[in-house]
Amino acid sequence: MRASIVPVLLLAIALFSSTQAPGVEGQSLQVSLAGKVPLDMYRIMDLEWSPDGGMLAVLGIDSGKENWSLVILDPRVGEIASLRGPGVLASSIAWSPDSRYIAVGDGHMLRIYTALGEPVYSTLLDSPITSLSWSGDLIAAGGPGEVSVVKPGGEVVWRSTIGMRDVLVGSSKEVVWASAPSELNTTIYIFNAIDGSLASKAEVPGVVSSLDASPSGDSVAVATGWKAGSGMVDAIIIIDSMGSQIGYIEVKEPLEQVSWSPDGSMIAASTSSGVLMILSLDGEVAWSSGALGGYIAALDWGPRMLAAGIGDSGGMYVLFFQAEPGSPGGATTVTTTLTETVTSTLTMTVTDTTTLTLPGVNTTVTMTETATKTVTETRATTVTRQHTVTSTVTIPLTETVTATSVETVTATLAGGQGGVSMEALLLSLAILGVGVAVSLWLRRG
Repeated sequence: MRASIVPVLLLAIALFSSTQAPGVEGQSLQVSLAGKVPLDMYRIMDLEWSPDGGMLAVLGIDSGKENWSLVILDPRVGEIASLRGPGVLASSIAWSPDSRYIAVGDGHMLRIYTALGEPVYSTLLDSPITSLSWSGDLIAAGGPGEVSVVKPGGEVVWRSTIGMRDVLVGSSKEVVWASAPSELNTTIYIFNAIDGSLASKAEVPGVVSSLDASPSGDSVAVATGWKAGSGMVDAIIIIDSMGSQIGYIEVKEPLEQVSWSPDGSMIAASTSSGVLMILSLDGEVAWSSGALGGYIAALDWGPRMLAAGIGDSGGMYVLFFQAEPGSPGGATTVTTTLTETVTSTLTMTVTDTTTLTLPGVNTTVTMTETATKTVTETRATTVTRQHTVTSTVTIPLTETVTATSVETVTATLAGGQGGVSMEALLLSLAILGVGVAVSLWLRRG
């Protein structure tokens, strides 16, 4: 029985293994353009998804170049709110963790608005704000040479002076990362978010262009570039909350922006040539857009989509990309189910011997009858095989192959063991009748 199933298994495995899917080598995501929204702006300064993934806030300079503009978009319905601010100094935004409020860094002013663009309060800081990050109940603000941490009500919790140049910040509930560039390298300071005490620091080569805290809050991705020999090296360096380098991803051109994927497994990055790419943490390019035809002014990967603010000769707009997690190209577990149906036929040969002695005569009649009875039984056996495949097409998860084999067993039963068949009994009665008739005829004679 087992021999009959092996060729079928081999055939199924061979057919499955020969399936080839088109795609780019190393590609592990299926990314599609989900939408494009034009903006009435002269320049995009920053954009950020709300933590619940329902709204995208875009900060820029309005088309008249006289005011900053904040537009809040729902990718399903378009613009849901907008407002104009005084002057053109606003450069950074940050959502509250509950997606109800949004902070705007406008020069020295930290302004808080509702998700519908209604003003809540403003706080004046010592330095102009160039970078914002909101985590828990604390807002971290970076400026020229310093970092400040403020409560949503406006109270300044702590501030620290770190150098003389613009500071980029990223934060979690426990940690604030702040970059302080110098001529040849950048120091990443790691502060305790509650009291501002310095927990650690790390040195990275070059000048940092962007940094983004991981979704888990235990590390930060730093985009930097530096001169090495006769050329340049551009890389994303990942640093944990203790100041240790735990990741290094080198790329082939200067980086502008970085943003973690929602699950922390990949990093989206934009380059100076206007290319958007998604990188795995081991350095592989999971997806690349190619040149988008303009410069990428801002980038953020939210819970549902990846958004990029683009500027070109036609104006400003936002592109939305849908990146499917676990989609073609990723590891997919495929189950192949093979069902074996076996039909067994049991043939029983029954031999019945009947001996008839005629009364009054010294005669014995012996008759032997052989009858054959067939019993059929069907059994099903299922064999399941799991294996991992990488492809860029949808593969059926279950395929069923049925193989049927027949085995015949012949058993000979001694008389009496299998019982007397109906045919043998009828024949015996017929013989008995003949015997009785012969006996009566002899007596008459």
